[in-house]
Amino acid sequence: MNSTPIWVAALVISILVALAVGARLGGGQFTQGGGSGPTVMAATISMACSGGKTITISTGTNTKSAECQVGNPPTTGACNDGQGNSTEASCEGGCLNAHGSASCTIKQ
Repeated sequence: MNSTPIWVAALVISILVALAVGARLGGGQFTQGGGSGPTVMAATISMACSGGKTITISTGTNTKSAECQVGNPPTTGACNDGQGNSTEASCEGGCLNAHGSASCTIKQ
């Protein structure tokens, strides 16, 4: 039997949730060039936690250095753009901190 490790499935679900949340809310989008340039997404990731809780973290910026990573197991995450906008979260501890324009939200 060929089975996918649970952390791979959880990571895929987290990515899909992040994409769905970003598309539905329109949040985290910034327009460059005073409103006439292309729209790009801020570095954002969501974690699907037990009990139906979803934690979404973002740098709030669209710089090329902005990135978000999920831990292993995928119950922790962090975002950082290298310019003081950073946040961390975990399914167990919730939003741990947010600096600058970074954000962390919990949805039950």
